Amino acid sequence: MVVHDSLLTHPKVMKAGARLGARGSSTIIHLHLWGIAYARQHLTDGFIPLKAVASCGAISKCSLVAEAMCARGVRLWRKVKGGYQIHDFHEYNPTAAAERVRRERSRKYMAQYRKAKAE
Repeated sequence: MVVHDSLLTHPKVMKAGARLGARGSSTIIHLHLWGIAYARQHLTDGFIPLKAVASCGAISKCSLVAEAMCARGVRLWRKVKGGYQIHDFHEYNPTAAAERVRRERSRKYMAQYRKAKAE
C-alpha cells in the first residue's frame, strides 16, 4: 500500500478532521487507510461498500466519518451508489486487473520455485 508522506498534514485531512472535532484528523486518517487497505485486499478499484464502512471496526460512527471525508472542499472519498469511491485511487494504486495479473504471476513463480526446490 502506498501512502503519500503528506497525508498526516494534508489540507483535506485537516479540513475533514475539523468537522469531527477533537482527534478528528486521526480518525479521518484511520478510516482513509482502512478504506485503501480494504479496496486493495478485495480488488475493488477504490470502491468501499456501505456495509463495509458500517462495520469498519475500531472507529465509532464510521458513516459519519465517511460523510466528513465526502464533504464539499474535502473529497477524500466520493459518495456513489452503494458506497464510497476513494478519490484518485488509481493514481497511487494498481487497477484490480493489474493486481490480479501480478498475483497470478507471483503464484506461478512460487509454484515453480517450490517444485524446483522439492526436486
